[in-house]
Amino acid sequence: GDVSKEADVDAMMKTAVDKWGTIDVVVNNAGITRDTLLIRMKKSQWDEVMDLNLTGVFLCTQAATKIMMKKRKGRIINIASVVGLIGNI
Repeated sequence: GDVSKEADVDAMMKTAVDKWGTIDVVVNNAGITRDTLLIRMKKSQWDEVMDLNLTGVFLCTQAATKIMMKKRKGRIINIASVVGLIGNI
């Protein structure tokens, strides 16, 4: 599924709960980069990066939190990129 699409995330979480009964841990590790300078980046490339890298984390975290809060436990691990430290302008 595509973590930047709410319907895909909902289906993924439902599949996990149907198979294993709950969700204990979510690892947000999906991410992309478009290796180009900011000045050369197209808006469509920017949108792809933001949708996957940020919206995907938001949607997966939100969906998992609903399940985890009901049982009052769970873990969410967010993995970032080295690009967050050095940037690319």
